[in-house]
Amino acid sequence: MPMSLCCPLVVSSAATIVIIEKVTTPRKVETRGRQIVEGQEPEVLIQHYRGQNPQLEEKVLGSPDAPFLLHVVNIGDSRAVLATPDEYYEMTKDHSPNDDNERKRIEEAGSTVTSVRGVFRIDGVITLSRALGDFDFKQPSANGATAMVSIPDIRYFYATYNDVIVLFCDGVTEPATVDWSTVAQTARTVLSQTRDVVQTATSVAHLAYNEGSEDNISVIVTQLLPQPQDAAAKLLAQAWQGETPKTLLEEDCSNRLETEKNNFFLPLF
Repeated sequence: MPMSLCCPLVVSSAATIVIIEKVTTPRKVETRGRQIVEGQEPEVLIQHYRGQNPQLEEKVLGSPDAPFLLHVVNIGDSRAVLATPDEYYEMTKDHSPNDDNERKRIEEAGSTVTSVRGVFRIDGVITLSRALGDFDFKQPSANGATAMVSIPDIRYFYATYNDVIVLFCDGVTEPATVDWSTVAQTARTVLSQTRDVVQTATSVAHLAYNEGSEDNISVIVTQLLPQPQDAAAKLLAQAWQGETPKTLLEEDCSNRLETEKNNFFLPLF
């Protein structure tokens, strides 16, 4: 007798967004490591500060050693790590059905959390407790609770110049030999040698693949560099003020931007 198997359509998406804000008005905040803990609802993440969990301290955002505020938004199991020369900080936490708070909401919605081949799933199907999509798991129960939600965690961190931010999906750390520390260390090492964020991201992805990852692999790398002197802006200002523009850099100026005043060509450096 023919048999058919019907299961819910599973189309989920995890996401992590890091908004980098240059702080212009200094203000004092309480921090633990790089994480800002004032008024935080999401838990303070365990951070790897020279081998120990950092203590609570006061920091001035907008000061020379804390010029950037990072707004970190995550849902699902995409990840972000902040790497400094000596430390690394996990800026996100996966939304797993086995987390105590997540499990409570799931069970209140009438669903179950079970382990399938060592991976916790909602109703034996979905591995995330929060995600974009998966509407079958977002139907409200009789008490209004839903097994899955699309509410992200939002955390705040401070950063300084030359810090490295790495965004990556869970496929990067699928191999047992690749963890958050490996990702942070690889990114710092390759970037210090190449000064190339694209090559650095590629190296992290290749590491995961070569170590046996069979999941999708995505990596984005950003480094917070000191703002260089804006030669192009100075040339443009000189042109609009009627001054004779002076070349600030000896570069190949074959790429030019034509302005509308005096047929002046602005070199693009």
